[in-house]
Amino acid sequence: MSNPTNNTDNQPSFGGFSEVNANESAVSRQISGLGGWLILIQIGLIYSLLSDIIQVIGNGIFNSTTWDKLTDSASASYDSLWKPILITQLAFYSVFTLFVLFTLISFYRKKQYLPKLMITYYAVSFLFSAINFILVMQIDNLDTATDVPITQTSLVTGLVISAIISGLWIGYFIRSKRVRNTFIN
Repeated sequence: MSNPTNNTDNQPSFGGFSEVNANESAVSRQISGLGGWLILIQIGLIYSLLSDIIQVIGNGIFNSTTWDKLTDSASASYDSLWKPILITQLAFYSVFTLFVLFTLISFYRKKQYLPKLMITYYAVSFLFSAINFILVMQIDNLDTATDVPITQTSLVTGLVISAIISGLWIGYFIRSKRVRNTFIN
């Protein structure tokens, strides 16, 4: 006589739900919380928030000295594209800082929509890197200007790193059991 539940392990089965499935389900539920790889996500979000704030308040490329050297037509580093590029970057960093803050708060509150926020975070980060790369590469004197804190090599490196990080973490947020079990509020 054949076994109607096809349970080949001779495990007790009740309506298609075997003890093995119950154990697997219990193990899956145990993998939760803000540990594991999510520790790196926390560090990354905090770093992103701090670096975006630093960008916005005038350190780095947005400090007045660098701004003047890049946007003053009498400067050797001047290009007419610098001003719109810098304004676009400043706007992005300002808005993205608020987005990262909202994402970080949602992260610690373990909100159910957090995986979608993180996927958006990584997709937008990569998209901004790609747009920034395309825009800055249009500047003719990028490699010859001495006052420019950006090089072609740093742009390419940044774009490649952004693509790798975004791809890995988007995949993680799509497939992770810990993510599914943690962000449930």
